[in-house]
Amino acid sequence: MIPRLVIGAVAACGLALAAGCGSDEPAASGEPAGQQTKTGSAEAGSESTAWADQVCTAIQAQASKMTTLPPLESDQPQDVRQAMLTYLDTLSGAFDDLSTRIEAAGPPPVTDGGALVEQTIGTLEETKQTLDTARAKADGATISDPAAFQSTMTEVGAKIQELQGMDDPTKNLKQNPVLKTAFAEAPACKRLEGE
Repeated sequence: MIPRLVIGAVAACGLALAAGCGSDEPAASGEPAGQQTKTGSAEAGSESTAWADQVCTAIQAQASKMTTLPPLESDQPQDVRQAMLTYLDTLSGAFDDLSTRIEAAGPPPVTDGGALVEQTIGTLEETKQTLDTARAKADGATISDPAAFQSTMTEVGAKIQELQGMDDPTKNLKQNPVLKTAFAEAPACKRLEGE
């Protein structure tokens, strides 16, 4: 969900006390999901596509929060810490909201749709927990001790960097061929992919 480019940049900021980091560069909108199969089945009808459209709309609603780097140019430790705390709060809230919206969409109209949604929400909750752990570490950074602050922020950066391997949150859902087709056809999903 969070593009690897953005996570890498935030991690680098944390590891280097954010020296020279900022949000001037345009944020990536996400990673391409690759070519999708355009063939469907009787089950891959309007209901599945409408459901996929709801999920992609939910993702789109949080995308800007997840792709905007925090303003970390300051050489003042307290400013760096506060910017990182605010950013991590924003990300955590975005993942929480996304989980709620996907759950509210209900199970997709496919076999084992409920189980697929549970897996997806579980992945999102794990990501939120990682962010909350990083936030707790950043909150405990001692600004009066430069060496300790550097060490803590390095840990924060490493924790954020764990998210670099995070998969597209729709990956579990796309294991179902009907939903894979639905995600390829839904208008909101096409917008996310830049089509």
